[in-house]
Amino acid sequence: MSLKTIQLCSISTIHQNWIPYASGCLISYCKSIPEIDKQFKFLDPIYKVGQVDFEGIDILGLTCYVWNQSYNDNLAKSYKEYDPDGKIIYGGPQIPEDPLLKEEFDNKRPWLDRSIIGLGEIAFSEWLLNLPLSGKVLRKLPSPYTDGIFDNIFNSGETIKVSFESNRGCPYKCAFCDWGGQAKSKLTIFEQDDVFDTINKIYQYSNIKELEILDANFGILKQDIDIVNYMIKCQEKYNNHIKISYSGLAKNGSKHLPIILSKIFESFPIDQRNLKVSFQTHTPEVLKTIQRSNIDNKKFIPLVNEYKKKNIPITSEMIIALPGETADSWLNTLAYNYEQLGIDHVRTYILHLVANVPMNTNEYKKKYQIKSKKIKYGHEDVEIIHKCYSFDLNELITMFDYHWFFNNLINSNIVKNQSKDIVKECKYFFKLKHPFLDKILNKQRHLVKRIFEDTPISVLKDPAEIRFFCASLRTNDLELIINNRETVEKELYPIYGKLNINWICKDPLNAVATVN
Repeated sequence: MSLKTIQLCSISTIHQNWIPYASGCLISYCKSIPEIDKQFKFLDPIYKVGQVDFEGIDILGLTCYVWNQSYNDNLAKSYKEYDPDGKIIYGGPQIPEDPLLKEEFDNKRPWLDRSIIGLGEIAFSEWLLNLPLSGKVLRKLPSPYTDGIFDNIFNSGETIKVSFESNRGCPYKCAFCDWGGQAKSKLTIFEQDDVFDTINKIYQYSNIKELEILDANFGILKQDIDIVNYMIKCQEKYNNHIKISYSGLAKNGSKHLPIILSKIFESFPIDQRNLKVSFQTHTPEVLKTIQRSNIDNKKFIPLVNEYKKKNIPITSEMIIALPGETADSWLNTLAYNYEQLGIDHVRTYILHLVANVPMNTNEYKKKYQIKSKKIKYGHEDVEIIHKCYSFDLNELITMFDYHWFFNNLINSNIVKNQSKDIVKECKYFFKLKHPFLDKILNKQRHLVKRIFEDTPISVLKDPAEIRFFCASLRTNDLELIINNRETVEKELYPIYGKLNINWICKDPLNAVATVN
């Protein structure tokens, strides 16, 4: 009997140099089951656009998320046209868990043979064995690295980024996040020896650019200190300096977090650290609306003070235009970061409404008067909020204006040393006329109007527009300001007087030393 051939893909149309971790975990887990290993042959997992060759494939499995759903749909349709008898399986966070929504999702895709929800390793293996979905809990960490699933990718010589997890699940249920839904709130802790074996394998390769720990709350467990120690040990053993990043650190802080952060800052050079403080907002009403708690400032501020003594910059991540936010509350949040918490830089993202989050339910939308729309760019389209009970388009434009002021003038250090009351200064800035800066601002305002206008869909085609939407509101505005320094200084004179300082104008969005 010939083996059926399976091609699994974890493709991002935006981030194409990340190892296909999800697909690798499925392969590793399935190959550990003798009944599957005897019947099926797994090809190397795919992670780049344009890599899939349909010849000889019996089953095409696609990991679906907000950054690849449309691409996956087009790929699946093409495969079904190539081989009508081939099987197409969808999995991943984009598959609705609600039965009615899942049925609607499936019915829109006549080429789809099956979509699966829950823990992919177990659900996919049970589908292959024609077993009913059991809802079992994953106990053992799939080991695609030590099982050799990624060896051909590593040995290709291409520069890649890798990820792994030491636990799975999140006890928090933020309204905008699917971690507490798809992965459920139960925390599954994997065997430490398996985690160490994975880390050891990763550090043996010199073409790895970045290593991301996928734990939703790294630092919540005591074993996380041991993991950092082992990473330091492997770095010294293999002399392989890999940039370290985290999907998330313990959201409410933990007694282990100060130890972990100290070890990271003491043992990894600045170009190897990429930690993030994910505050999202400091507005109490908004925190309540999004069901979120920030790291306790009583725990966080002493950490910041220690890092300031060592000249270590701190960066936070925020989400602009959350339900409940207003322009004034957003400005106060930005100012609080700078004035009270000592944050050096802020990365800001536009909120995406993804599957399986409380914010994307009819009940939530009705409660907070949310109106949403689609944004289409490249292969993809995503859903965003363009109106709710606390803001409309005009309020959004002002929100983005305030962010522009903070990001380009404060974050960049252009007027940082001059700032005494950032809220007052910001509002005064927008009462004045400054032809050059206004010209830059008006380009952003036009784009914000296009993105958030009250239409069913907005299509972004220009690369600069797509970068602004997808990559933390990045523009070339700071470069324009630097290249027109004398003009900018004259326009800022009514607020700050003569700017007798040296500008430190590197891109704040590329800062690598931050805290989560």
